[in-house]
Amino acid sequence: MQKFFLVFFICISIWICTYSWWQFQNVAEKEAIYIAVICPMDLENGKSMHNGVQLYVDQVNLSGGIDGRKIKILFYNDENSPSKAKNIAENIASDNKVLFVIGHYYNNTSRAAGKIYKRFQIPAITASATAEDVILNNKWYFRTIPGNHIEASFVAHYIKTGLKKKSAGIIFSKDAYGKLLAETFKKVTAELGVQVDQKWEWDYDKPSDLQLEIIQKQLSEGKVPDVLYCATHAAEGVELITTLKESGLLDQKIDIISSYAVARSFFSKLKGYPQEKSTPGFYSDGIYFATPFLRALGGVRAFEFDSQYQEKYTAKPEIVSRSYYDAVKTAIEAANKSGVQGREYIHEDREKLRNTLAGFYNPQHAVKGAGGLIWFNEEGGVTREYAVGTWQGQKETPANIQFSQQNNKVDDVLEAVLDDQAILIDDLVMSATQIVSVAVQNINITDITMDLSQFTASFQLKFSSPSKSHTNEFLPNSLIAPLEFENAVIPITLSDPVREKSPDGKAITTLQVQATFKTDFNISSFPFNTEQKISIRFRNEEAPYEHLIYVPAIESIALESVPENWRSFNAHFYQDIMSKKTSLGDPEYFRSERASEYSRFNIEFTVIQKKSFLMFCYQTLPLLLTGIAFFMIFRIPAEQWEKRLLRTVALQSLLLVFHLRQHTNMPVGYFTIIDYAYYLFHLILLFSLASYHPFFKKSMNIIRYKLPSLPLMRGNKT
Repeated sequence: MQKFFLVFFICISIWICTYSWWQFQNVAEKEAIYIAVICPMDLENGKSMHNGVQLYVDQVNLSGGIDGRKIKILFYNDENSPSKAKNIAENIASDNKVLFVIGHYYNNTSRAAGKIYKRFQIPAITASATAEDVILNNKWYFRTIPGNHIEASFVAHYIKTGLKKKSAGIIFSKDAYGKLLAETFKKVTAELGVQVDQKWEWDYDKPSDLQLEIIQKQLSEGKVPDVLYCATHAAEGVELITTLKESGLLDQKIDIISSYAVARSFFSKLKGYPQEKSTPGFYSDGIYFATPFLRALGGVRAFEFDSQYQEKYTAKPEIVSRSYYDAVKTAIEAANKSGVQGREYIHEDREKLRNTLAGFYNPQHAVKGAGGLIWFNEEGGVTREYAVGTWQGQKETPANIQFSQQNNKVDDVLEAVLDDQAILIDDLVMSATQIVSVAVQNINITDITMDLSQFTASFQLKFSSPSKSHTNEFLPNSLIAPLEFENAVIPITLSDPVREKSPDGKAITTLQVQATFKTDFNISSFPFNTEQKISIRFRNEEAPYEHLIYVPAIESIALESVPENWRSFNAHFYQDIMSKKTSLGDPEYFRSERASEYSRFNIEFTVIQKKSFLMFCYQTLPLLLTGIAFFMIFRIPAEQWEKRLLRTVALQSLLLVFHLRQHTNMPVGYFTIIDYAYYLFHLILLFSLASYHPFFKKSMNIIRYKLPSLPLMRGNKT
């Protein structure tokens, strides 16, 4: 019987090992999934595309790929050539290996290749080609940022409702991109009652100097519009802005707002200007720009993306990197959801992938990207708001007023539009939202108590308008208070705000905060040092997200002080959205609560405890000695159960006395080890019980007497 059990045990062990090896090999040998990324690799924006896609694919592969299949990227350089793009698309189609395509960067290459993708039914996603005809009548081509029509309409509305201006001029490039922006802009401004008398077409066949001279002269001598919309590409946009800045027009008479095409490559084109190098912001300060994403308005996913990108590439991400990170994430999530069968079923897999992408059709069925929710309309594009920023010291800053999509939260749309509290673009309602800049300074951590999961901190909150207009006016109290600190141990009563002006005339309202906050400490790796991420979160109790957004004035700052047995890293700041169910005092919602959303400001910093060798020994020696003692007890032959029992009871009694006397001095992480010791004790107990079985008795004796050990640890034979 004993031999039977031994043979059975060996067979089961062999079967388990073989099956595990086969499973591992099966996963390792699964056919890879190929995706194509096509971009102008020689240009900065092409490299940004590459980095954004590579970052997300590396993350997916690290977590196991798609259903156990690794993702392999095939990078192609289309050199911004329509003919080259078409040839690459044809090669992809004939190879029948690529599941989907990410790209192209420019409109002209996207148009040329899009016809091939449509003919051979290959799903493709662009996050930069904004021309309407790129995805028009092509159900296989998707776009993850708004198109040109949305941009021009939004800029027109922003000039009238956000900037409160009555007249505008436009300079547009003589190509399909500039002409569409100009046509839409002129149409919408006419509907809004904004006067557009001055229009200039930038002709690439004419000398730049001559065109700049004409524009500057007409602006200087003629009627000057309140705002000038630069609907061009980056190269001519930079020439125009630098010329107008040197003439003094931008400082005295006119604001300028640039297109997204200018914004995404603005500083790469501005590098060659000595004044901008020696004095950051010489040309760029105060320039407005339209963009589908602003970092300061991004939530926790944007913050995490920035951290991951900087860790991998040691550089701050460009908006193109973020856009293409989201594009490939959208495609891969669709592939995960649709179920990929493999290369033999490539046509079926492509069809299922395209249908799944089309199934992301509203905010409830959307992909959560680093730049916001991604969902597609009937044409395969996204319909969402643009943001408006300004540059200050070569850093993007949100304009004071933004317009955010409210998903039918505006009760009376017509009244809100007439009162300039909302805008309406293609049935999309966007309400005016006040932006408040928050600077956190003088952060001092005076106490960290891991046993209570608490820390005490003091700091200053400085509130102001983020951009150049109205910065000399103090913010109303309703935008600053009352504040609710989400993780405060007890509600915080703030002192009266201090109002003062900075040397450059900026109006700042300061609040001093000192309180104890709750946090979750990571004690899983005790007693080894572990970085502890702790945070402070607050929101305005009365102003919901559609009326107020807090944005960080800076991205990070060093802490002033921490307790002497701790060291700290920089504090980081970001805003996100928190939801709170409430009836808002409306009797209609007393029984059915609805969620109100608030802008929440987050302060996150990392600390790590300093620990000496003596402290490490003090915290681990008791359990180390306990483990040795249990091992010695385990080596006592099973027949001498009286000795086992007596020594076990004695050891448990000593441990009980020790912990009763020392529990107040033990760190909370110590009890994590106690948990491990508890399981270890029961494991030893199971071994002890098993040793009574005839089958195990012989094996246990072999383990006990054959393994090398110290003589004093050997049990006596009976």
